[in-house]
Amino acid sequence: LDEQLEPALRKPEQVIPKELATLELAIFYHDAIDDRKNPNAVSESADLVGSLFSTIKNIQTIQLSNQAIALILSTQHTEKDNKSDNLAALEFLTNPAEFSICKQWLNDLDLSILGQTPEKYKAYAAQIRQEYSFVPPAIYAEKRIEVLKKMLSSPNFYQTNWGKERFETQARKNMASEIRALKKQLKTQQAA
Repeated sequence: LDEQLEPALRKPEQVIPKELATLELAIFYHDAIDDRKNPNAVSESADLVGSLFSTIKNIQTIQLSNQAIALILSTQHTEKDNKSDNLAALEFLTNPAEFSICKQWLNDLDLSILGQTPEKYKAYAAQIRQEYSFVPPAIYAEKRIEVLKKMLSSPNFYQTNWGKERFETQARKNMASEIRALKKQLKTQQAA
């Protein structure tokens, strides 16, 4: 985290989260339960934070834990995102805008892998494929292309200036390259 955040924090024009401890906790645990077959993985990751801190009765620790849980839950990509974001933002009552800032940073740090060098991105794409090894190759390629195209249709998928400046262009190149490779793979499979 420090390696990714440090350059951003040195830029005075960046809007950075004041709740860095909360953000760090959320980043560390948001994929603690990382099982592509488990639709409850995000909520189980949030539950893990709750259970780890449940015995500590210090008000600051309880607030930190609750805010981290709220951020982790905000990473769920479901129909009820807006409702859960509204509920999660309640954990940041002292400064509701802080929830939005922390959520933006969590998003950009989570997606930073997309904007890495082509070699690192290819390793990431291979890891994703391995996680979905239970899906037949042709179906995986088709669905992965759909996901990548949907992401590429968004004007920006990074939400902070730091993320946009540092990752957006390379992320788009990496995903377009993966789409080309997947289409080539599909053609080869169909020809066989």
